[in-house]
Amino acid sequence: MLRDRVERTLRERAMLQGHEPVLVAVSGGVDSMTLLHVLRELADDWNFQLSVAHLDHMMRPESADDAQFVVDHARSQDLPVFQEAVNVPAHIDREGGSPEAGAREIRYRFLRDAAHKAGTSVIALGHTLDDRVETLLINLLRGSGIGGLAGMPPTRTNCDLHYIRPLIDVSRGEIEAYAKNRHVPYREDPSNLDLRYERNRIRQELMPLLETFNPSVRETMGRASDALLDVRDYLQRQAERLLDDALVHATEDSLRIAAPPIRQAHRALGRQTLRQAIVRLKADIDGITARHIEALVDLIAQARSGRSVALPDGLRARYQSEQLHIERGPPNADGVASVSVPLDPGATTSVPDLGWRFSIEEMPGAHPDPSDRLEARLDPSTMVGPLTVRNRRPGDRIDPLGLGGTKKVQDILIDAKVPRQHRDTVPLICDDRGPLWVAGHCLSERAKVTPSTRRTLRIRAERLQPQGER
Repeated sequence: MLRDRVERTLRERAMLQGHEPVLVAVSGGVDSMTLLHVLRELADDWNFQLSVAHLDHMMRPESADDAQFVVDHARSQDLPVFQEAVNVPAHIDREGGSPEAGAREIRYRFLRDAAHKAGTSVIALGHTLDDRVETLLINLLRGSGIGGLAGMPPTRTNCDLHYIRPLIDVSRGEIEAYAKNRHVPYREDPSNLDLRYERNRIRQELMPLLETFNPSVRETMGRASDALLDVRDYLQRQAERLLDDALVHATEDSLRIAAPPIRQAHRALGRQTLRQAIVRLKADIDGITARHIEALVDLIAQARSGRSVALPDGLRARYQSEQLHIERGPPNADGVASVSVPLDPGATTSVPDLGWRFSIEEMPGAHPDPSDRLEARLDPSTMVGPLTVRNRRPGDRIDPLGLGGTKKVQDILIDAKVPRQHRDTVPLICDDRGPLWVAGHCLSERAKVTPSTRRTLRIRAERLQPQGER
């Protein structure tokens, strides 16, 4: 029985003690409506009071109807309801980033405010076993570290809020059957059928295929996720100890960390310690990928004073005199420091220090250059190692398309009449061999698309804010 399954999850995963109020995040879909229904059944036995939170993301024409459906249902059950509408598409246009990341940021901000209004620190989310497995697969395909492979945790504490997922051990099929048998009303989200979204493709195409290998693949991967969470939690505790030992100085906006202890630690522990350092500054790890962590590891390994790496959310890491400085804020007043940011295919990456945003898409077949100076089309089979965006370095050269030789990047910028004060903010897309595209100016001959190209990498550059021509 679903109620018994949820109650066991609440108890065994120590989600609730009883007697505390619970805010339920309700989208109107079958998962969250079922969660609300089951928690109402348990409320008397566990002696907790419920309230409902709904955020209208304004991303679909019918979202206002979904919001009204949730509000009406909550009121029919005599439950307090907190509802807000935020224009997420407009927010993404202003701030950049992916729709998923923008929606998530606003959603959790809303839930935090709603919880404070409801007088609770407990927020129940409707994620299921399927969501957990899908997240694990998404992170696996993206090359995530152990934190990502652990997937979606059953509980999560952030500042003063405790997020719980009471349906985390229940499959979506079980939830849909329960909703049908108990006549739980809910709204269908048509975007769940859109195969342009990675999660939907995994749900509708990959999971049925995996079930042919193991009919219990969800439960099996759920157990694997639990095991990885245990390993991650152990590593986090050890990393906190190492970070405390290596910490030289800390303020609200910066950390200075002695490099030798990180360099000498086991690689897994060193990487986790760097993640923990970022969490101390920005309170979460959102936007930080395995490539960002590798860039920090490289800073420490190379031990070259003055080198730096730009990180998401306005953070910068700089190596200086055997210390790693992780700081929030603009570059130092003495000029633009060295910037190097990993680029992930299929993602959008903002580089505030250079004033640009990049989106990367991989397309089947050969797609020649569209003659747009802010777009590059390259053959990924010619590339060596991962892509990064960085500013120029002494001695940088590129083989301009059609030139029949190489040329200094500095000379290309001089010929293009780029003012001296702007040359260090012109972005270069590079692989391990060097520049492939001086954005807005010059493509590399070695990575050009030809008729035999099987896949084309499309890179689009956009300025983060209006600037004068460089």
